[in-house]
Amino acid sequence: MGVLPPAANLEWHQDGGGDAGTTKHMVIWACEMPTDLKLSTGEIFSTSPFDLVWIDNTKCFHKQPTGTNEATRWFCAIRCSGVLKDGRTLHVFQW
Repeated sequence: MGVLPPAANLEWHQDGGGDAGTTKHMVIWACEMPTDLKLSTGEIFSTSPFDLVWIDNTKCFHKQPTGTNEATRWFCAIRCSGVLKDGRTLHVFQW
């Protein structure tokens, strides 16, 4: 499996403190085994490899999937402190 990820990455969390913190939105991408997403309603949301996903970090939790290979999985996260006012919790840009 290669390098083990930090244990906290494998638990549901919000970066930057969630609703009370500074990271209001995130854009995430993975080449394989996309990040698991859970809406504040408890609904689990799945995406596909290479999808570019925008999430409202104040309403959406995420975690690294169990069993990812740190040596082959490319992952990118961009954290944003601004606010979008259209009410979406997440949006998937599929290629």
